[in-house]
Amino acid sequence: MCLMNSGNSRLLKLWRISFINAKRLRYGILTGREIRLIVINALGVISEGYYEETKSFILSVLNDLMDWETFDSLALRVVVNIMEKNREEIFTIITKWINSGNKWVRRLAMATIASYIRIKPEHVEFYLGIIGK
Repeated sequence: MCLMNSGNSRLLKLWRISFINAKRLRYGILTGREIRLIVINALGVISEGYYEETKSFILSVLNDLMDWETFDSLALRVVVNIMEKNREEIFTIITKWINSGNKWVRRLAMATIASYIRIKPEHVEFYLGIIGK
């Protein structure tokens, strides 16, 4: 655990560095995206063995996210992984995200549901019912 906590701290530090001197480019892309994508890819691998730490990381960066690419990558590579570990808890979190006032957090919920349905198509009706509320 100590290694992940240290690694989580380093990933969070790297994540925060990606926003230093960041500028919004054409089509809403924010500079520093390459760093954020590296962090997301690393977290995708780490998430397989460190559920709580990964969940904590995601929850701590929600308000940093401001573009579709980051949210979709986070959903596909990370949130779906931890959803496999504890579907009930992540479902509760996603339900909150669906009702968020932040459009990007709502997008994370939708991107996660879409990605999860591809893996578990037997749950499609259940998740479509949530989206429809």
